[in-house]
Amino acid sequence: MLCAAGRTMIGGGAFANGWLASLTTAKPALTSEGSPRNGWQAQGTNWENLNLGLYVSCV
Repeated sequence: MLCAAGRTMIGGGAFANGWLASLTTAKPALTSEGSPRNGWQAQGTNWENLNLGLYVSCV
């Protein structure tokens, strides 16, 4: 999830829920090598349906 053009990422987060769900990664995202971190990414895993929520705070 990325901030709109001209905005700066100041934080973010994620959650996973579902049967045996696990949030494996939640961290700032890059759009390309050497660019400022302007978004948030997350990854999760589980045995059945995974619900993964993600948010990013931008100014």
